[in-house]
Amino acid sequence: MDLLKLDKVFLVGGSMGSYVAQGVAITAPERVEKLVLVTPKSNGRTSSMARLFSEHAEELKGMDTQAKVQHVSRFMFHNLSLVEKWMRHVQ
Repeated sequence: MDLLKLDKVFLVGGSMGSYVAQGVAITAPERVEKLVLVTPKSNGRTSSMARLFSEHAEELKGMDTQAKVQHVSRFMFHNLSLVEKWMRHVQ
């Protein structure tokens, strides 16, 4: 944030990034306007993505990683079309 000269941010952390985002929010709460955690992992030994891939192995057969992630995204987001719209906007 310092390198980018950002004083206060809307911070989004997904999966492992949710740990990083939480760490930033705990360390410098005055610099985080909003905190959004996507598929955060609070406990367990298996990553959420690995679990989804395992539970849907038959459906995912033959897909590359990007296609697998796209396929299981419907289980991660309430409104996937809004997420896709936002992703196009920020790229």
